[in-house]
Amino acid sequence: HLRSIECYVQYLTLSQEVGDGSSDHEILYRLGLSNAAIGEYSVSLEFLRQAMTSFIELGDIKNRTACLQNIGSVQGKLGHFAEGLKSLEQALKLNMEMDEQQGIALCYKELGLLFYDEGDNEKAKESFENALKYLTEARDKPEIATCNMHIGAALAASGEYKEAIQYFTTSLVVADTLHKEWPSKAECLKQMGCCQAAQMDHAAIHTFNLALGLWKERGNRAGEANIRMRLAESHMAFKRYERAIEEVNTCLDLRSILG
Repeated sequence: HLRSIECYVQYLTLSQEVGDGSSDHEILYRLGLSNAAIGEYSVSLEFLRQAMTSFIELGDIKNRTACLQNIGSVQGKLGHFAEGLKSLEQALKLNMEMDEQQGIALCYKELGLLFYDEGDNEKAKESFENALKYLTEARDKPEIATCNMHIGAALAASGEYKEAIQYFTTSLVVADTLHKEWPSKAECLKQMGCCQAAQMDHAAIHTFNLALGLWKERGNRAGEANIRMRLAESHMAFKRYERAIEEVNTCLDLRSILG
């Protein structure tokens, strides 16, 4: 993403110097998305707003709506709940007017994430379920897997662990039918393991180890450290104290490397 941002900025600067702004709106949009991907939400918001203004001037309703949807998502990440909600609801309305099935689904998903971050698990679940309905019609398997995981997370946050596990299982089953590896598989396994652990189910150890294997394959030490601490907690709960100590020590070693 950093390399992409560098290229986009160079292109935008050159475009402005030669007075050819024919693609500026697209570059601004991509800069907004790329900055959001690396957590630079304030910068992302500025680029997305500039892009949306350009799309409005061009009369491009579809891309204007896509900008508005991403603006809502970024506003939510910045903790601006009311603003994010307003932007996403406007984007949802525009997508419905255009009958953009994928856009409707993504708006509902982002609304679900917004409500989830706000702690409103019931509204989050309802939004994710609405998203899932449209995604199922579109047969978008990666997003179907992700949406099931989000529903599971909302249920888990409400203490409904058994039902949550069913949704996590569905996510993993759908993910296994994909040609490419589902990026959220390790996270899904972690959340599923947490639900199993909350029910004192020994299967949590196996689930956490599956997640651990994925994080290690990807070289994600932060993910590995997190899972090892979950394993330590589970071993403690099952009175496997030596294994718990081993996991804690490995976790501490990883965190010292991470700084």
